[in-house]
Amino acid sequence: MPPPSKFSKEQETWLSAALKEWQAELKSGVDNEELKKWKSDKMTDFIASFRDEITESGEAAGNLRKRLDAKFRTAKFKLKGTEVAPLPSTPWSVFPKPQQSTARELFRDAHYEEINAETTRRREDAGEDSNLHAARFQQVLKEHWDRLNEDEKAHWETQCKERAREQELSGKSQVYRNQKDFVPIISRCLGTLIGNASHQLGDAVFHLMYAFRDEGGNVVHQSVSVISKECTERYSAMPNYERDIAESWASYCKQVLKREVDDTSSGEHIKLDVDGCPLLPVYDVESTPAVEIRAILKAFLEAMWKFTQGGSSTSDQGETSLPWTEIFNLPTKFVRDRILVTTTTLQDPATAPLPTLITLASHLRHILDGATGDDRIVFRAKEAIEGWQPQGIVQPESVLDDPPTNPSIGDQDGPASGDLDTGGAQDLPPPTDEGAGVGTDDNDSAVDAANGEDEGQLGGSDVPQKGRRKPGRARKGSSASKIATKKSKHPLTDTGDNVEDGPSSTPISPKRMRKRKQPPADPEEAGEAPLSNVQAPSKRRKRGLPEQEDMSTNSAAKPKINVKKITLLVKPKKGARIGKTVE
Repeated sequence: MPPPSKFSKEQETWLSAALKEWQAELKSGVDNEELKKWKSDKMTDFIASFRDEITESGEAAGNLRKRLDAKFRTAKFKLKGTEVAPLPSTPWSVFPKPQQSTARELFRDAHYEEINAETTRRREDAGEDSNLHAARFQQVLKEHWDRLNEDEKAHWETQCKERAREQELSGKSQVYRNQKDFVPIISRCLGTLIGNASHQLGDAVFHLMYAFRDEGGNVVHQSVSVISKECTERYSAMPNYERDIAESWASYCKQVLKREVDDTSSGEHIKLDVDGCPLLPVYDVESTPAVEIRAILKAFLEAMWKFTQGGSSTSDQGETSLPWTEIFNLPTKFVRDRILVTTTTLQDPATAPLPTLITLASHLRHILDGATGDDRIVFRAKEAIEGWQPQGIVQPESVLDDPPTNPSIGDQDGPASGDLDTGGAQDLPPPTDEGAGVGTDDNDSAVDAANGEDEGQLGGSDVPQKGRRKPGRARKGSSASKIATKKSKHPLTDTGDNVEDGPSSTPISPKRMRKRKQPPADPEEAGEAPLSNVQAPSKRRKRGLPEQEDMSTNSAAKPKINVKKITLLVKPKKGARIGKTVE
């Protein structure tokens, strides 16, 4: 209730009419010198109209004018309206919402000592007490802020935005702290609603079931019971509560609470399915910038590594625990076979070259879209990686260590004798058996005799036949085709008769050799001469041409001979094979 007026009823009636005129003048929106003169004239008229009453009261003229001025000022404020705009509606929360700092507040905090010292000095110089310190502080702060130029103010605006970003990134940590404080706070809030006061609900009972995912990604589902003092039993103590209520509630929470991993280093949010498997975010390889693709793949692969290894994707030192070097060198140890393809190399997206990054992004997008079950997983499980053993490289068995039981010389599918291949020679492990001889064009008779003219003899025919494979090429799938070959490092350049042993050609496959007749273990036991001593007609003699003159005795007149083929003759003992012609 307002205090009683010091003006009489007649004075209040006169002032009421004058104030209405005053408000009418103020509605024009102009408060200039004319209005001030109008108000002063009205106050003079009031004093003249009630001079006798004023004189009898003994009130000073200056004090009366102050009271009249207050009347006019109050009427002016009432003209602006007494309604207050309602505050914006915000959801009710038991946790205080942090207020974002302004650029001026950051400037104040940074220069607080300086501004506070200046405020104290000014207040003491003016003889003012400490009750006016807060007001004087704001005045000094305003003066310091207004003295800043545009660049300096922009600096503090930037600092304000960075502070807001840091608060947003730290929101997750605050969320987990709120989870720990939730039970005592909500219990206290619900307890204040029980009672018969004007702000309470009367005799009430509350049973709150809640669930959330904690910092480790686990579903926490609990309940809170708030009851009055008269209630002796909580709802959770009712029979079959766990079976009928708690179990179904826990199952429901696991289905609706989606997991989410927040990688603050890359700014990407990786969502996870019901099983906790990371889901590859949506991106377009053609339109998405490479920087964003790197951040997306980095966050996704780290979340996938955490899911498969059952631990944190960040080590204690803050560095990623993904062994990218080992993954690059041994991809089959860490990456599932479905992910590995010959056109993709799994590298760290943060440092991978741009072509490799684009290829990896396209491949993951293609292979993981719509994948279900284990097809969604990129890395192997932790147990599989720890128990991984490198698959041994199957080395072909030596032809001398495990020979065929019935080797035959003269392969009908082998190269024809006389088919001169111009390709490079192939190096094979030289035989260790004794009795090996080498022939050249000068002693073709020994070579032809060793090789024979038909398939049943040593070597095989030199005449190309239809349907036969080229020399040195083994049948597909045979053991011979698995033996690695390479070009000879020491080509034969000796043009004399005594030529060193050259490399043998590709051996005959065991499958074909088993179809042939086993030669005698020792040619001498079979009544034959050693192969190296057999003198057979040369090719020139078979063609009806005269024999070439032996020029080995005259080295000065010996012409340069181009060696076209070398035949390695091996004594046919057990475990030995007869070499073929090598160009």
